[in-house]
Amino acid sequence: AHPEGREAEIAATLEALLDEDEDAWGDELTDAIMARVVLDLRAVAPLLVAPVAACLDDEDLHVRSRAIGTLAALALVPGAVARPPVLTGAQRRYLEALVANDAIWDPRMGNAPRWFGSVGLTYDRDACRALLGSGA
Repeated sequence: AHPEGREAEIAATLEALLDEDEDAWGDELTDAIMARVVLDLRAVAPLLVAPVAACLDDEDLHVRSRAIGTLAALALVPGAVARPPVLTGAQRRYLEALVANDAIWDPRMGNAPRWFGSVGLTYDRDACRALLGSGA
């Protein structure tokens, strides 16, 4: 069920299958194949998100509709879509104060982009506001 950490076992079972070792057939084989599929899906899913998201702007309604469904499916794959961080109460109040302070967003502020970057934030007021609105 959880293939992480079992890569060698999975590879050995699949190799036995490819060598036509009849002892490998059965539930173990099914588990190994499914585990390999899960690992492969988890490896490729993050690479699919950006190209599929680009289809959301397609002129064809059918393409846009399929892209929405595909992104929804990709979001179910662990690690495929970055989740916003969960803010503590203190972090939320501090970020709210930053977003509310017009002076911080003055382009003459100096090293504000570097300060924001040093704590993992982008120097983009709308992005910070969105982080607050995401329920993080």
